[in-house]
Amino acid sequence: MSNRNSPLPGTIIWVAPFYNRSGYGIGARTMAAVMHKAGARIRIMSVNEVESGIDDCDLDLIQSLEKTMVIPPITTIIAHVPSPSWLDLKFPEPTVRIIDTNFDSSVQGALPPAEWMAVCNQMDQVWIMTGKERDAFLAAGLAPEKIQFVHWPHHWHDNPYIPLPSSEPSDQNKPFRFLSIAMFQPRRRWDTLIDAYFEEFQGNDNVELYLKVNFPAWHPVPGQPRKDLHNLVDSLRLKTASDARLVVDEELGTRTGIAHLIDSCNVYVSTDTAETAPISEARVRHRMVILPEGLGLGTPPDINIAVDPNAKFPLTREMLLYQPHHKDAMMPQLHVKDVRRALRAAYEMPPEQRQANSNLSASHVPTAADVVGEVTQAINAAWQAKCENDENAKNLIAQTL
Repeated sequence: MSNRNSPLPGTIIWVAPFYNRSGYGIGARTMAAVMHKAGARIRIMSVNEVESGIDDCDLDLIQSLEKTMVIPPITTIIAHVPSPSWLDLKFPEPTVRIIDTNFDSSVQGALPPAEWMAVCNQMDQVWIMTGKERDAFLAAGLAPEKIQFVHWPHHWHDNPYIPLPSSEPSDQNKPFRFLSIAMFQPRRRWDTLIDAYFEEFQGNDNVELYLKVNFPAWHPVPGQPRKDLHNLVDSLRLKTASDARLVVDEELGTRTGIAHLIDSCNVYVSTDTAETAPISEARVRHRMVILPEGLGLGTPPDINIAVDPNAKFPLTREMLLYQPHHKDAMMPQLHVKDVRRALRAAYEMPPEQRQANSNLSASHVPTAADVVGEVTQAINAAWQAKCENDENAKNLIAQTL
């Protein structure tokens, strides 16, 4: 479809960390490419640092979108954490301004920070993906008419830059691999995961827990997150006296390397307080997922870890160095016995059942076709609202039809 046939007016200027490996970067690259293919006129504006290893997409296409001619009317979409700096972006009026964001700690019952809301309330729309996030933004004072549900299509669906998914490994000479991928933070609850794994598989040399980790650059003490993780592993090894195999992989690698790593595991496990990007990546690679109750798809196809709603405690000062936006929030806990039970259930499940579950779970991940309609509807709704109160916008939109 050519840009002239686009159902959307003018140019969409997408502001995001396009050359960054964060979730916002991954999502923005995918959304911009999908909407360009659907015929929308996309101009990208990249922010934040450029990171290496992004080899699972058409970077030539993304770079070419930096040069798209801007034709009014302009829709500005910012895929990022809300920041006052976004209010300083100036484009020819009339302009619709949208922020596409998330707030993971809404799962913990926290509200978005006041400085976020000051930004969101000056946007025409706020795009989010979950009902709990919607409730959190509403409770923090966002007008209901600003909220739109827009989901990101998965960047590994029908992707020629990575190999097709494969069935889980069956090599008897390799251990059964549980895999978890995350930036190390308290909300990952790796303390409980490692403790449970050490206890459950003590003396079993045919199992391993593989942790693919990076560390938060914003932590004020250089090197402290890495030290905290290794101290955690050492203390839990001593506590459990377990010899269970554990791999801590700190190499950055590449995005296709992550796909190959997921292919190497039997089961993906997350003990996070929210559903993170590697969970959907594991689904697309046809791996069964273990995650806490209340997240994911439910059982089957997932294995859920039981959640005790009364098990929680205030975040400590040290935890807030990792998660400064979670001030005054409670940290939900998981019980070691519940994580052990889930790990054991996955390990003992027949391989053909795990494969059937993972195949089913892959079918629930949004595709480009699922998302183009959501984006188009949301943008058109934003312009319709704008035209009701802005005669210049109404006349400009009329000229494009």
